[in-house]
Amino acid sequence: MDRAAVLSKLTDRLNDAVAARDWDAVAAVDGTLAKELPTLVAQGAWSAAEREAFARLRQAHRKAMDDCGVEVDWLQERLRRMRVDKEGWLAYAENGELDEGRDEFSASS
Repeated sequence: MDRAAVLSKLTDRLNDAVAARDWDAVAAVDGTLAKELPTLVAQGAWSAAEREAFARLRQAHRKAMDDCGVEVDWLQERLRRMRVDKEGWLAYAENGELDEGRDEFSASS
């Protein structure tokens, strides 16, 4: 497979993983990139099509990293709220007042 096709395939996989918010898949594609890019670079000069495909991959990778950063920020805030609300949840649990079918975390999101 030529480099442009490899780069396009990786771009598609990365975009699909980000769209699905599948962070394990994002990490897998990132690992594949780390492994494959040196091999692709070692093959010599790049054509215009290959440079364009690489630019699209770089843009997708930046977006993936930005989206991961947003997710990390959201998770940090959720954990902070959980710590702040911990005593209240424990008090409700001791009194048997928690509704077990309800996601307490999403109620304040």
